[in-house]
Amino acid sequence: MEKITGKELNEAADNPTVKAVNKSGSTDHDNDGFELIAIEDEDGFNQWAEPVWNMLTTSHENVGGLKGYRSYYDFCQKKHLFIIALGKNNKLMACATYRRIVTSKKMVVIGCEQSKEGKLALQCIVQDNIKNFGLHYWAEVSGRIERYFRKHYGYPMPNTLAGKTLNVDESEIKLSEKDNVHYYRLIDDGDFYEKMIFCAENEEPFNKVMEEVEAYGTFMQFNDANEAPAQKYTIKQAVYIIENIYRAHEEDGFNELIPSWHQGLLDCLETLCSAPTKTQSIIDYIRYGEYLLEDMQLLELHPLEPTLYGNGQAKKGETK
Repeated sequence: MEKITGKELNEAADNPTVKAVNKSGSTDHDNDGFELIAIEDEDGFNQWAEPVWNMLTTSHENVGGLKGYRSYYDFCQKKHLFIIALGKNNKLMACATYRRIVTSKKMVVIGCEQSKEGKLALQCIVQDNIKNFGLHYWAEVSGRIERYFRKHYGYPMPNTLAGKTLNVDESEIKLSEKDNVHYYRLIDDGDFYEKMIFCAENEEPFNKVMEEVEAYGTFMQFNDANEAPAQKYTIKQAVYIIENIYRAHEEDGFNELIPSWHQGLLDCLETLCSAPTKTQSIIDYIRYGEYLLEDMQLLELHPLEPTLYGNGQAKKGETK
């Protein structure tokens, strides 16, 4: 995958739209040549609502349509805040919308021009978020877990920052062509799997996701007393748990193990491996459990290192 830097883009003679000129007339190098502007007043909203809406709908047309707004009328009625990234001649290159909450803002949706420059502009917006919104954590997700994070207002990370965030070689990442946040990552088994990264201000979104998955996974809760106190689960319970996690993975789209499921599988395998008599059925369930531990990644919350992402800074106000 070709590595793109702001310096290379700014110096490319065949990409004259990349450099941005700020209000003082100088290039804003802190944001890789783009000018970031926070649109927070009604005049600014009226000026940028239609181009932002058009960019968002175009960015999401290949992934089932724009979520978060029912229509352009709904979009205008909500009057959410914008951060826009502008290129030369005030050309809109990327944008993000936010809803107001009591003490902060929550990202609703992001979009960008479908070009390398547009993706880089979107990176600048996220860099601004990391610096100014106090984003402290990230988690890599896919499938069913991704839907839970979207529900609880995780901030999607642009896929162009995935390699830097994961600290992996760029050859292990392939960017998805369907949107700006998904990518394919090379996993230990030698195959590429679709993933995305969500960021959060604190641990609350992660904890809410854990609560919802726990509510889905009630198969790990037992009211009866354990007949084998040396292990957490009986053989019957261990088989039941492995069956249900296997079904969640193969049929319901769970590709990650939440920590309690991961520990549960370890406890189940301990029970089955300690069985005094290993029937063929027990041997099969040991194999199933080991397969799940190998094929499903552990869902973890990682600290975000702001120094990795530069010094993005959005200015307040509207543009002419």
